[in-house]
Amino acid sequence: MASTRRMLPVLLTIFLVIKSPRSTAEFSKWQIKTPNYVSDLAEALVRLMNRTADIDHLETIYGDLTGAELKLVSKTQLLKKMAKVSGDVFSDRMAALKRLVERAENAVMNYSFNPMYQEGDVAFVNVKKIDENEYQYNPNFKNKVNLNTSAVHIPVEIYEGYPIIQNEIKWSGILDRAFKRNHELYSDLSWQFFGSQTGMMRFYPATKWRDPPEDIPDLYDVRRRPWYIEASTSPKDMLILIDTSGSVHGQTLQIIKMSVKALLNTLGENDYVNIASFSKTVEWISCFHTFVQASSVNKLILFEAIERLKDGETASYSKALEFAFEEFKKFDATKKTTDGSDCHKVIMFFTDGGTEDPKQVYRAENNTAVRIFTFATGPHAVPVHTIKAMACNNKGYFTSISSLGAIRDGVQDYVNVLSRPMVLSGEKQFELTNFYDDVMGLGMVTTITLPVYNRSLDGVGQSIVGVMGVDIPVKSLEQLGPNREMGPIGYSFAINHNGFIVFHPDMKTQGDYLDDPPEVDLVDLEEDIPLMNQLRQKMIDRQSGSVISNTIETLPNQKYVCKQEKTYYYTPIPNTTFSLALVFPTGRNYYLSVDASKFNMSEGLGLPKDSGVVAQWPYCKGYPDAPNVSLSDLIKEGKNCNEETVLHLLWDIQKTKSLPHTWSTLLDNYPSFSDYVKTIFLGTEGGLTRIYPESDLFVKKFKLYADTWDTDYYRRALYAKDSWIFSVIVEPGPTVNDSQGIIQAVRSVIAKEPRTFIPGVVGVQFSIDGLMELLLEGNFGDLGFTGSSLSNSDRDQLPCNQEEVICYLIDDGGFIIATSHDNKLEKVTKFLGEEDPELMWTLFTNQIYIRKKTFNYQALCPVVKDTLSSGPRMFYTSQLTFHWLFDLVAWFYFKISLWSLFQSLWAPTTEGIFEFGSIHKEKFKCVTVQHQYYFGENVSFTGEFSCDGCYRKISATRMNGTNLLFVAIEAPCTENGFVCTRIVPPHQYPERVPSTKLCTRIPRYRRRPTPCYAHDDRENVAICNKGSTITIAKDVIMLSLIFLAFLSRQN
Repeated sequence: MASTRRMLPVLLTIFLVIKSPRSTAEFSKWQIKTPNYVSDLAEALVRLMNRTADIDHLETIYGDLTGAELKLVSKTQLLKKMAKVSGDVFSDRMAALKRLVERAENAVMNYSFNPMYQEGDVAFVNVKKIDENEYQYNPNFKNKVNLNTSAVHIPVEIYEGYPIIQNEIKWSGILDRAFKRNHELYSDLSWQFFGSQTGMMRFYPATKWRDPPEDIPDLYDVRRRPWYIEASTSPKDMLILIDTSGSVHGQTLQIIKMSVKALLNTLGENDYVNIASFSKTVEWISCFHTFVQASSVNKLILFEAIERLKDGETASYSKALEFAFEEFKKFDATKKTTDGSDCHKVIMFFTDGGTEDPKQVYRAENNTAVRIFTFATGPHAVPVHTIKAMACNNKGYFTSISSLGAIRDGVQDYVNVLSRPMVLSGEKQFELTNFYDDVMGLGMVTTITLPVYNRSLDGVGQSIVGVMGVDIPVKSLEQLGPNREMGPIGYSFAINHNGFIVFHPDMKTQGDYLDDPPEVDLVDLEEDIPLMNQLRQKMIDRQSGSVISNTIETLPNQKYVCKQEKTYYYTPIPNTTFSLALVFPTGRNYYLSVDASKFNMSEGLGLPKDSGVVAQWPYCKGYPDAPNVSLSDLIKEGKNCNEETVLHLLWDIQKTKSLPHTWSTLLDNYPSFSDYVKTIFLGTEGGLTRIYPESDLFVKKFKLYADTWDTDYYRRALYAKDSWIFSVIVEPGPTVNDSQGIIQAVRSVIAKEPRTFIPGVVGVQFSIDGLMELLLEGNFGDLGFTGSSLSNSDRDQLPCNQEEVICYLIDDGGFIIATSHDNKLEKVTKFLGEEDPELMWTLFTNQIYIRKKTFNYQALCPVVKDTLSSGPRMFYTSQLTFHWLFDLVAWFYFKISLWSLFQSLWAPTTEGIFEFGSIHKEKFKCVTVQHQYYFGENVSFTGEFSCDGCYRKISATRMNGTNLLFVAIEAPCTENGFVCTRIVPPHQYPERVPSTKLCTRIPRYRRRPTPCYAHDDRENVAICNKGSTITIAKDVIMLSLIFLAFLSRQN
């Protein structure tokens, strides 16, 4: 099958008769002339760009290293230094965390509970009632904060007047002294916080709570955050059993579905899980047939499978348990040393209740190594004594979830039980998360946590008091890297013991503030090839070394790829489970170091405001985060500045100060092309962008590209080295229809004496008309390029001047740069496969282009509405009125799972919306695949496309010194478009990957976390059940929220 799939393009090529003629006699005259013409065109275009940008002058001035030197990059030493400094950061945070935990446990031990406390009896700062105008902006937190106090957050469904909440607010206030002491010791410390078992959270410093999206209540609950759950329990292998018999029909099944989704969201990357449904038989509900890692991708697959569940027939508890115990045995017998948690074994049993007693099964099969948690769901009056006994006899817990409001608390009860052995051991283990989006707007963070125990004499509950945490911004870790030495396309990254990314420049945050950390594997970001998998395993095993890899790297815009050789240097980070890597492109052996004695920093930047822009990099403390701060003033003060980066910037400013005059003179000397030129610019490695013409208008425009290292044009030029990279950029007009495309050509400036290095990238922006004149007229002589002129008769025979021929200039990604027929904006920015699929298919099958497949495991897909469903419609109200109300309620309560219920009762199920835990209104998490096209081995093709009686002659030739492909092709055979129906039109847009294909992913190497606290003979297993977790207060709160949302939409 695989070989057939590989042969498909070849077979199609033969079938469609895409061919090269057997002799030049079959070529048309324009096909014969095209290669020589393209060679002249390429030479003229390169010479024109070199002259306009004055590339020789740029390379000469940067070749003069007066006031600077090129220093050798000591790559191994830089790696060791960053690992040590990073380890010190974690060590400092761990010390701060220990201080907080010790303070909290002493406070709990010495505190006397006051049952008489009511709302208002205990003073505290409520995060939702803060007037931030009274606070001061602090760049360390990117917020206005009060460093003198902490603040308290209480979940929306918890009444703050409860005595237990008031008492927790009271004793936890003692933490303020430890919070402030930590801040004094470590001035760069980020958020410090304590999350209580009851849901109360205290964090320092105080700041106003981040408002949730419009029409969404604040659904944040510290107990449901991954860092809280991971710190509370050891890892687990969980098998979820769902009763799908006829008795759970309707609302009960919907509550079960939502409860299971909520339960899945309590699992993290160290846990393993699978789900089976049972009625007459027991079956896995998805394509997984054993336990799988509870990664975000695997949970997405399970979410989809849960939505497909239907009820029917009768249930057998005994068969369900027999299946579960057998699957645990199979997993233990077949798993690798890296599979599973090798710790807790847990069965989660969801049913509406029943009279069958399966005690013979669990007495025979279970030696209490497997805990059983049972959940009686739904409002029906069904006996539950047997499932309650099932939990109590197997070191588990019984919970009743009778309505929607009980789900959030009900699925959380098991955490307290699994935490007992860890509490009884008295041991603590630092837990470190991979990155996630900070709820307070600090960006991507990783969190270090420790549990807080009740060490008082009456602390007999054997559960934790809460979890203490400290955040570390990912950006602060990245800034520890030797960025100047690595250069613009070098980078650092770190992974954890599962091979998941902790930080990486290609990581994205496009979810909402309640999303779990996205578990993205290293090879999903780099490249899934054997060499990268070997690197990944060595890093997980905490080895040190280096490896050279030839990779095809997808650029951040997902449109282009580049071939690159780079070296990975890797080593473990001390005091953590993380491993660090520095990545250097081949050839990055030296970096620029400027002599401080040659510059007077007290003079500031010395850059006229209309002649350039400066990257918003942290040249000095307070820049660019603090508002109304001038970089020039900070440099003049000379305090808290990174001298090396500031000196590099000043050196670039001095080197380039004559460029505007030079460029102006050149354009005056060659007026034939100057009328087409819009802008000439130079982006430097030091963070400067010098611009001509000098004007406020162009400065404002280039502020969008001020961060030279992060722009597409800069990176693509560095990868291409001495080739000119052409692209189309949009020049905004007064209206959308007035916008136009202009050509941008960029190239690396390569200084070769005394050693080769690239100080920057030069660019020219000019109108498409200038390129078209060259393309159609071949007016090389008019541009001053002697020896390249064409006669009038030659011009008449040029391919682009033939009435039946269309000419294209296509870039290295397959996108149209210019065409001889129509250069409107929507045309020149288009992928060729959309404009002329027959042509793109021909170029692809003849290996002018080849393609790479890129998966995006951090994607958001649009919701597909009005999808048909087999779910029941139980109420036939006005469709228009209901859909409006349904949209309101579903979006407002997405986080607490109203979605599935209301869809089942009143509306068609939207199959795409399956992820419990996202509050996106229009998109949901998914995995996508996208093809990127790039130049193949063949540089030219002359031949013919033939299909269904249509014949089109083609001539395609790469243009040396550029990223362009010249193509001439006869027009389509019909005015209505293309007649060949036997090809799959090549495209470049992302497509969602079906879950069935995701199931085939092979489990990757990992290391289990240690230690494990799964059992303790001192456990009080008598505490094994609780009644319905819904209360009148919660029902009232819930209905009130819906009503308030209704009113907000009315207004």
